[in-house]
Amino acid sequence: MISRKRFTEEIEILCDWFGRKFEEKTLNRLYDRLNANGLTEEEFSKACLTLFDTSSHFPNPQAFVDAARGDREGIAAKEWELVVKAAASSSPEYFLKKVSDPGMAAIKEIGGLRKLGQMEQKELPFIRKEYIERWLKLDQNFKTEAIEITSYKQPGGNNGLSIN
Repeated sequence: MISRKRFTEEIEILCDWFGRKFEEKTLNRLYDRLNANGLTEEEFSKACLTLFDTSSHFPNPQAFVDAARGDREGIAAKEWELVVKAAASSSPEYFLKKVSDPGMAAIKEIGGLRKLGQMEQKELPFIRKEYIERWLKLDQNFKTEAIEITSYKQPGGNNGLSIN
């Protein structure tokens, strides 16, 4: 979880850099969305540095996630390569230990490693597309945990956040 202190420090720099000023309610929403995406404080700081260096405008919440973790479709495609190697291997565990939870679930949904290993080469591009689509959908499902985030006013006028 991103601390409010780190969030404020980094966002102030980005606001200065991009010439933006946001209302407190907008900053609270951004803070909520970044934490709902499960960004750690380290990932958030990395994302802010990357966005400072590469963006031409103030980023939306998904841009922070992508800057911290990489493009989701690109990650799914890299995992697909591991899945194909696992399907062709006598020791698939070596490759599968590097596959995420959404990737493992997507393998099951496309019929499993055995089925994948029995497919002809000409079928693989279609199955790859199916795997990536399912991975992207499943990745969203794994990230949406039931955490209720609410804003509150701290004594003295400082805004803060509470997780219930």
